[in-house]
Amino acid sequence: MRHSKLHIEAFSLPTVIIISVLILLLILFAFSMKAVDLQNYTAFHIQKQSRMDLNSATALYMCDSAIMKGADSISIQLYDDGEAPISLERRQWGLYEMIAIGHSKEDPFRRRYMMGRKSECDNEAALWLCDRNRALSLSGRASISGLVYIPLNGINFIEIAGEKYSGDQIDNEMLRISGRSLPEVSEDVWTYLDSLERQSVDTYDFRNVPGSGKYLSFDEPTAKVHCDIPGTTEFHLNGNVILYGSRITISGKSEIRDILIHAGTVTIESGFRGSAQIFCTDSVRIQSGVTLEYPSGIFLNSAGEDPCVTIKNGSRVDGYVAVYDGDRYDYALEHPCLRLERGADVRGLVYMDGSCDIAGSIKGATYIKDCFYRGNGNMYAGTLYDTRIEREDSLAFPIMLDGPYRRKIIKKVY
Repeated sequence: MRHSKLHIEAFSLPTVIIISVLILLLILFAFSMKAVDLQNYTAFHIQKQSRMDLNSATALYMCDSAIMKGADSISIQLYDDGEAPISLERRQWGLYEMIAIGHSKEDPFRRRYMMGRKSECDNEAALWLCDRNRALSLSGRASISGLVYIPLNGINFIEIAGEKYSGDQIDNEMLRISGRSLPEVSEDVWTYLDSLERQSVDTYDFRNVPGSGKYLSFDEPTAKVHCDIPGTTEFHLNGNVILYGSRITISGKSEIRDILIHAGTVTIESGFRGSAQIFCTDSVRIQSGVTLEYPSGIFLNSAGEDPCVTIKNGSRVDGYVAVYDGDRYDYALEHPCLRLERGADVRGLVYMDGSCDIAGSIKGATYIKDCFYRGNGNMYAGTLYDTRIEREDSLAFPIMLDGPYRRKIIKKVY
């Protein structure tokens, strides 16, 4: 018995030591896991606070159109406790803008947005028709939804080819008086267009763009390329690219997204789907079955005799369509600066410093100097026939018209 008791005591002592060590290891493991949890918790909230700071800087930037004061970049100090400032870098991209927001260029949470205006201008019109000493005439199934700025002579509902006006009546509370002129285009637009004219074009042509076919990041230098090939051309250009040429015809098989096009004339052939901002001095022709996806745009700053944007039936432009005709005016209503065919659509801002032949539909904001309808061998001045115009605020408008504004995010870019 004595021997057995000694054997048990000799066995119990190391067992107790081992169990104690295991308990201590478990306690240390619990404390280490707690420390890891605290580290993860701290890291999570640091990251969360960083993202919230960038959101705050973004919201501040969107509310104040003058925050940059003409500078390309600024720093914003959100707090007075010594936190690192947030850097905002801005560049104009067509009639939209790119804004990069982050604590630094190496900030993992740095983001870049394409932005536009929340509203085209203070008028927020569905239709603005300049006063040409005559009334606005509506006929057929024409309809206007939203604020309507009309000449002092008011609205006539007329009969054309035996068809009386069958659209909805416009409530008097939605009517406003327009002036003889359109809202002014911002001086920044002309400065930007001049800069596009002056930019040098790289020696390689559009087929030799670095990473051709891939999306060129807006953190990289802009690829400025040239096309001098006559006839139809198939392009594969995406992102931070400006395409120059005198006469450019874009194949319906082309792959184009977010680029700028600067040319004398541009034709987009049937079947094309993509996005681009087009700046021309002569004419733009959109064939049938074309979709210029948001955010796209057409701006024609006239240098020719009869500048014109033609959008054929079954085509759609999401963004803006604008023509500035300077001092010329089509008094005879023979040379419209916009031909929007029946079955064609524009979603966004339409701004026409000239006469228009509008048979399709517009959802957004429409500002036109004059309009007419031609049919049955007759011309009806100041008339919209079967035209559908509707105020739409869901899109960001181009940064084009004069005056202070709020911004609106279009999308994230790279």
